[in-house]
Amino acid sequence: PAPAADAGEHREHRESGGYALVVSALAPYKRVEVAIAACERAGIPLRIAGDGPERERLARLAGPGTRLLGRVGDAALRDLYRGARLLLQPGIEDFGIASVEALACGTPVVAVARGGVLDVVEDGRHGVLYDDRGDPAAPAGHAHPADLAHLRELPEVVALAAAIDKARQIGWNPEDLRNRAESFAAGHFADRLRSLVTCNESRALKSHRVSRAHLR
Repeated sequence: PAPAADAGEHREHRESGGYALVVSALAPYKRVEVAIAACERAGIPLRIAGDGPERERLARLAGPGTRLLGRVGDAALRDLYRGARLLLQPGIEDFGIASVEALACGTPVVAVARGGVLDVVEDGRHGVLYDDRGDPAAPAGHAHPADLAHLRELPEVVALAAAIDKARQIGWNPEDLRNRAESFAAGHFADRLRSLVTCNESRALKSHRVSRAHLR
C-alpha cells in the first residue's frame, strides 16, 4: 500500500506565486532536466527543492529562470508549496509524496501519466497528466546532448511544456485539491486500512463457515 501523507501539516492558506516547483532528489531517474527545459520553453520560472548527485550537472544546464535551492526545511518547503503555481513531476514515482503535499497546500500537480500519481491525481480536477512519449528508462540529458537548446525540442519536454500551459489556463479549486490530499492523511489512511482488514476478516470467517457447512 502507498504510504500515508500528513496532509494536515501542509494544509495552510494559499498564496500563489508565478513559479513552478519541483521537489525531488536530484537523481537521473527523476528527470529534473525535463522540467528545467519545459519551464524554459513555457516561459515560467522554476524552483527546485532537493539535492543529489545530479546537482552540478543540472546547475550547468539551468537557465536564468531556474533556481536550485538544495535541501530546505519543513517550514520553507511549505512556503514553497503554498507559493507555487504548479508542482511538476516529470519522473515516474511509485507514490510521490510531494504530489499529495502540494495538493494539501492547494497547488495543482502536472505529472507524467504513469506510476503512482495515477492514484493521486485525477486529470483535469487535481492537475494535468500528460503522455511524455519518451523512454522513462533513459533520462533526456543522458540520451541526448545535455544543453538547453537541444532539450527544449525533445518530445517529453514539448509534452510537459504543453501540459504546463494547459494547467495555467484552468481555474483550480484549492479546496477540492486540499480535500483530495486529506484522503491520504495518516489518520484517514489508518482508518481505511483497519476497514480493509475488518472486511477481509469478515469474508474469511464467512468462507470458513460455508466450508464447515459443506463438510456436514
